[in-house]
Amino acid sequence: MPSHAKKPTTKAGVQPPTGGTNKRKQPARSVKRVPTVVEVTLPCGLKKTIDLRDDKVLLREHFVAIKKHKTKYEDRLATRTGGEDLHAHPAWKAKVTEAIGEDEASKFMISQYPTYEIFTGFAAGTGFDQVWREAGPPEKFVIVEAKGPGASLSTNAAKGAQMSKEWVGNTLDEIISSPTKSDDEKAAATRMKQAMDSGPPPDVTGEVLTAEPGGGARSMALPPDGGVYHAT
Repeated sequence: MPSHAKKPTTKAGVQPPTGGTNKRKQPARSVKRVPTVVEVTLPCGLKKTIDLRDDKVLLREHFVAIKKHKTKYEDRLATRTGGEDLHAHPAWKAKVTEAIGEDEASKFMISQYPTYEIFTGFAAGTGFDQVWREAGPPEKFVIVEAKGPGASLSTNAAKGAQMSKEWVGNTLDEIISSPTKSDDEKAAATRMKQAMDSGPPPDVTGEVLTAEPGGGARSMALPPDGGVYHAT
């Protein structure tokens, strides 16, 4: 080094810079979290029952959607609470209870309505929980409201008391005008709404099915309309 060059000064314990360039510190990169893919399999007995049915494809998708929904919130409860009681997060616990109700209601319908096929299955959100159809003639629909253990019907919804004629009619109107529903769903909703106004066909009835704590489901009474929605 020439005698006139200035030596770099250092602080105790700190090495002088090398390479002759100033490098700016890069900002920390954010790491995108990839959601866990939930793989589900159906119990062997249920799978065998479904495989014998004409609606096996849609029914299998329906049960898988329920199980994914249940597993998603069970995992949240397990990881976010560190093993605490499930009551620590009531909203997530309610989602698990909802899935239990959907699962048991579906098994009830397979057992008690063997000539009916699932028409619309589980999807998170508002609307009908499930709709089952017998092709006939005459065509028949059963609108199912599935409840987990201890859950009850809503009585103060803006579109009417849950499973009342008013609520069913308003829900059918929502399906008919929805941009996301299929043509088949809209056409079926239109036929059901016409039956509510002028009588069957199709028959339009309802079931409220509540899951029992020990497994299985039972049918609940449907006040005030008795579960018959077509005009009589």
